[in-house]
Amino acid sequence: MFRIVSSITVLACLALLCGCAVQRHEEPLDALALAHSKDAPGAELNAPELERLSRTARGHGDNDMALVYLARALAIDPGNLDLRAERGEVLSLLGQDEQALREFQEILAKNPDHALANELAGTLYFRAGLVAQARPLLLRAIEQNPSGWRAHCYMGIIHNRDGQYAAAVSEFNTVLALNPGNGDALNNLGVARLMCGEYAQAAEFFRRAVSAGAGTPRTYNNLGVALARIGRLDEALDAFRYGGDEAKAYNNLGYVLLLQGDNRTAVECFEKAIDISPSYYAKAFENLKRARMSGVFDRAAVTAPKAGLSTPSPTGLVPEAPAPGRADGRSAVPPVSAGLPPLSNGPLARAGAQVPAAPSADGERAPDRARTVGGSEAGS
Repeated sequence: MFRIVSSITVLACLALLCGCAVQRHEEPLDALALAHSKDAPGAELNAPELERLSRTARGHGDNDMALVYLARALAIDPGNLDLRAERGEVLSLLGQDEQALREFQEILAKNPDHALANELAGTLYFRAGLVAQARPLLLRAIEQNPSGWRAHCYMGIIHNRDGQYAAAVSEFNTVLALNPGNGDALNNLGVARLMCGEYAQAAEFFRRAVSAGAGTPRTYNNLGVALARIGRLDEALDAFRYGGDEAKAYNNLGYVLLLQGDNRTAVECFEKAIDISPSYYAKAFENLKRARMSGVFDRAAVTAPKAGLSTPSPTGLVPEAPAPGRADGRSAVPPVSAGLPPLSNGPLARAGAQVPAAPSADGERAPDRARTVGGSEAGS
């Protein structure tokens, strides 16, 4: 099975605000203590100015300092739910997911239609593997803010996983309309085409993803699968080389050929992989045995490689002014009295990716910190 690595890998930030140099810190800062100190950074500034400084700090990768500015802003304006949502996002970036979820839960208790809180809570649940909880939150986020491309991207991934490829394609096209040139959306569109058997179109989307800057091993392996499916084996092998090393490239190509019933050529690929790297013996030799069993080979018994989707980055800054949206759909979300379920119901993998099942190669991706699904070289 092709392993899908998600490195959620990080997407480009929605905005990088500049103008202030941000001090780096060796030790984590006590944001609450600093917020109420007369020596707090930005102690003489108002809440909007502190929010801007927080975004600048995030743009420089200083999330500790961003949290300090947000805590100071909230000390001035404690009822500002937008500031609280941003604080929850920064907490998540710092790995404090349970605390971030509590922040979003308290926001949604006050305003169930808060677009950013719904989006970020849905993202946390998705990354924890709790898709049933993520879905209604992401849908409500889209209702309230149709221009929020990250929620569309996650819903596309969910549709792809559920085999609803037309709905997935629609969501990824929306992502591209909102965020043109998004390499992860292009990769995900390729995966959807791949799973529908539209291999030439899939290859074109993967090439566009590479050109857009998403030239990860995952994307190159997906490209290799699509090219192999349309018989362009030399190009497929080159793509697999970019996705791994020489031995893995031959093993991956051999595995795709094996699934297509070309056992003779598959055997040659597996033998080549073993010759190049004896340490790769176990995986390639197992595939070689399958390929040589031409008379009794049960293709249905071989697990098809999974496709490598990409999830949006949690490091993207939120838009300055979310677009107003529609309401309703509230019944799909657990009532406030019941609260949101804890993240501990599902593991939070720190490497990022998506789901589906079908032909592809290296992997799904999510934010730096996101759930990775299906990820191995072909035939593992």
